[in-house]
Amino acid sequence: MRKILCSILLTLLVAALLASSISAGKIFGDAPDANLAPGTIIYFENFDNASDTDTDSTLQSLGWTKSEGFKTCTAVMTIENGQLHIDNLDETVGESSDSYAVIMDSDYLKNFCSGDYSYQYEATYREAGNTYRYLSLLCNYDGMNNYNTVDVRFRGDGYNQIRHDSDWTHYSDDEVPMGDTSDTGMCKTVFGIDFDENEYSLKDITFTVRVEMSKEKGPTVYVNGTKVSEMVKNQDQWGSINAYAIAFKSSTMLKADFDNLIIWAGTGVEPDTASLVTEEAPAAEAPAEEAPAEAETPAPEAPVAEAAPAAPAAAAQTGNSAAIVILALAAAFGSAVIAKKR
Repeated sequence: MRKILCSILLTLLVAALLASSISAGKIFGDAPDANLAPGTIIYFENFDNASDTDTDSTLQSLGWTKSEGFKTCTAVMTIENGQLHIDNLDETVGESSDSYAVIMDSDYLKNFCSGDYSYQYEATYREAGNTYRYLSLLCNYDGMNNYNTVDVRFRGDGYNQIRHDSDWTHYSDDEVPMGDTSDTGMCKTVFGIDFDENEYSLKDITFTVRVEMSKEKGPTVYVNGTKVSEMVKNQDQWGSINAYAIAFKSSTMLKADFDNLIIWAGTGVEPDTASLVTEEAPAAEAPAEEAPAEAETPAPEAPVAEAAPAAPAAAAQTGNSAAIVILALAAAFGSAVIAKKR
């Protein structure tokens, strides 16, 4: 029952964000700090406000920056129908390589990422050169090959890990659901699919990844609302990278879709969607002076401007109503969600 309530709440949360009149990209002009109230959103992107057909214009629209200090960015990234489409297949780009784009840099995030925060996104894998391919978000990215990351692989397993140069160190054992390839693993328990390392098990399945980045407890991973990994080893590696940027990564030989990226303060809390609703300016009031008596007789030139604000006013009400509904649901189901996560 708790899992059902959690899934309903998550679905309605995303629906409300999409239905509302919202800000996209960075929410704060100035660098956010670590003392924001839990739930405060610092970044949201649903790719609805742009349509771009090449990588450079896509990144420019998003305010992202190619990062090629380590490898050349070969992925073709486009925005269409409210999604980021990634094509990094060899047959499309020639010889593909892992491709990186910085979403927010270290200077902007240094204070914020020194505290607890969470992020979430949706991904859909379409094609790949092998079953090991993935999309991921990188935290503490230094512009080269040092970062914390969570990888959900095309075949249905994954890793919660840190990368130092060519070393990949796992924060959890392979026996936890994320890395487990038996019937108790993520592929079976979350997706209902028998694991096979040679199968593209997640093909055309849209899934949600949520990671809670706790200063004390390290990264805890949820896939489709189910906890699949938490830090239980190599704690000495946590906090060992002196960098704070968050970046997007597409692995080599992959075609996929990416959507609904959201980053907020705190862990164990839902994002506060009310902070995303854009308030419309109030409609201008009609002149206080009454019209002359003779104007009571209808005439072609009679002003009709009073009806014009109706459309924007309705839009504003829709956005606020969506946020209010979600906040009410969060209050109603919050205990179930938190109990599940803990």
